Amino acid sequence: MATTSTKSAATTARTSTWRQWVETWYLAYALLGATIAGLAPILLPLTASHTGNATDVGLVMAAFSLGGLTAPLWADWPTAIACIVGCWSVDC
Repeated sequence: MATTSTKSAATTARTSTWRQWVETWYLAYALLGATIAGLAPILLPLTASHTGNATDVGLVMAAFSLGGLTAPLWADWPTAIACIVGCWSVDC
């Protein structure tokens, strides 16, 4: 009997340890992030939160989103440079 209650207390202690650091809504955010854009939107805020504050996390996520917003411009840039340089193997 004492062994069962000890195991139960240890399990409760482990559960309360991770729950005090992770909000319950973060599981939904993690699944959505993994589905949409891989692990980057999950790991970037975690690493920024360890080294800075909420402002740093916001700036990191804004930079990540800005990169996705300007991706079409970056995709056309190599083609434009190839046309300027004279590499005619690319359709201009």
